Amino acid sequence: MPVNRNALMRYLTIDKLVQRKNGANIDEIMAAIEEQAEGRAGISRSTVYNDLKFMESNDGFKVEFRKRRVANKVRYFYEDPNFSIQNHPIGPLEKELLMESLSLFKRIKGLPQFEWVQEVIPRIYEGLKERDREERLLIQFDENSEAEGRSHINPILDAMREERSITLEYQRFGGEKRLYKDFSPWLLKEYNNRWFVFGLPSKERDSLFNPRLINLALDRIQGEVEIEPKKMEPCHIDFDEYFEHVVGVTVPANAKPELIYYSVSADTWPYIQTKPLHHSQTFIREPQTYIPATPIAKNDVLIRLKVIRNKELEMLINSYGGEIKEVFSESSEK
Repeated sequence: MPVNRNALMRYLTIDKLVQRKNGANIDEIMAAIEEQAEGRAGISRSTVYNDLKFMESNDGFKVEFRKRRVANKVRYFYEDPNFSIQNHPIGPLEKELLMESLSLFKRIKGLPQFEWVQEVIPRIYEGLKERDREERLLIQFDENSEAEGRSHINPILDAMREERSITLEYQRFGGEKRLYKDFSPWLLKEYNNRWFVFGLPSKERDSLFNPRLINLALDRIQGEVEIEPKKMEPCHIDFDEYFEHVVGVTVPANAKPELIYYSVSADTWPYIQTKPLHHSQTFIREPQTYIPATPIAKNDVLIRLKVIRNKELEMLINSYGGEIKEVFSESSEK
C-alpha cells in the first residue's frame, strides 16, 4: 500500500495519539484526523481501521498495538511506550518509491536550480544503503548540460522574484560588446536548448534605449549578471499572447500573422501530424479549393499555419530538407 501525503498525515496523527498515556479510541482518532485536515474531507471508520492494519504490517511500520476496552470502547496504545513511527525505518514499499523518485531526480541535471538535488542524492542513498545499486536508464530528457549561459539562470531568476533590475555585458555574434545597466528581466524562455531573457533596457541609463521588448541569449552574456538594488520596471506584457503566432523567440516589430500554406510529402506527414510545426497547424482536406492554380504533388498533404514569419520558422521548415514547401500565403485579416 503506497503512502501518499494524506495517508502519511493520518499515520502521524495516529502515532501522536496512541503515544499518550491514555491512548486513543477510533472516535478520537477520526476527530483528530478531521481537525488536522481542516474540514477538507471527512474520514470514514473503515479508513482508520485500514490505517491501523497497515501500520501493523511489514509493509508499514511493524507497529505492535496494545488494545484495552474502556467504557465499552477499544483504546489503542503502543506496546512499547517509547515507540514512534517517526523513529522507525521506512518500509520496503516506501523505500522502493523513494528509490524510483531519486532515479528520476538524477536525470534532472545541468540546470543550476537543481544542483542541490545532485548534492543531496548521494547522502540519501547512503542512508538507504543503496550506494552500489546499479540502474539502467529509464527516462532521458533532451538537454545540453554543456551549453553556455546556464549559470546565469539563477541570478536572473532571483532578480525576477525580488522584482529587481540587473546589469550585464552582452555581445552578439559578430558584434560589439554592450552594457545593459538596470535591465528589467521579465521572462526566461528556453527554445531549442538555448535560454533567453526577455525584458526592458533602462530608460535612464541606456542611451540607446528602445521602448520595445528585447530578448538576450544567455550564452552571449559576458561575465557575471549583477542584481541591482533598483526595482525593475513593471511587466505589462501577456507573454502567452505575445508568443501566440511565432515559432521560437523572435517576434519582428509590427509584424502581423499570415496564413501560410505548405505542402508536406507523404513520408514526412506522419511526423508533422503527431508533432505539429505550430499549434495553429490545420490539415486541409480539399487542397484544390485553396490552390486550384498550383496543385500540390500527388500524395502530398496541404497544411496551413497562422504565424508571423521569423528566422526560427524558416530554419524549422528548412530542417526537413525540402520535404515541406511553401505553396502560397495570404493575410489572416481577411
